[in-house]
Amino acid sequence: MKLCISGSMTFIDEIEKLSTELNALGHQVLVPSRGTEPHLAERLAQGDRRQRKAIFVNDHLEKIRVSDAVIIANFEKDGVPGYIGTSSLLEAAMAYALGKQLFVLNEPGVDDIEDDLSPLGAIQLNGDHRLIAPTVR
Repeated sequence: MKLCISGSMTFIDEIEKLSTELNALGHQVLVPSRGTEPHLAERLAQGDRRQRKAIFVNDHLEKIRVSDAVIIANFEKDGVPGYIGTSSLLEAAMAYALGKQLFVLNEPGVDDIEDDLSPLGAIQLNGDHRLIAPTVR
């Protein structure tokens, strides 16, 4: 299955580790860009802060568009277990609008976020990414 991982950039190391594990299970995985990729590096160098942010956002939204499913990788941040930020919530909504399957790696640490994700059909993985079958549903 072609998966796109979304999550706070604070978790980029954990996201890349998760990507490696999912690839080993037979998935094709897309992750947020660090900005060092050749297709982004020159564009990022030329823009101001707001333009650079837009480049990252558009790059990641394209990854969601071409994926079969999106995983919200939510780890503990600032004492909040299962942290899901604004950008991840928006990416989850986009996945839903595009008809993509949506997974949440860990239980959200804030009840109203869980209430927001539930109507989107988000499947809770309870920390076990192996629950995602490697073939398209």
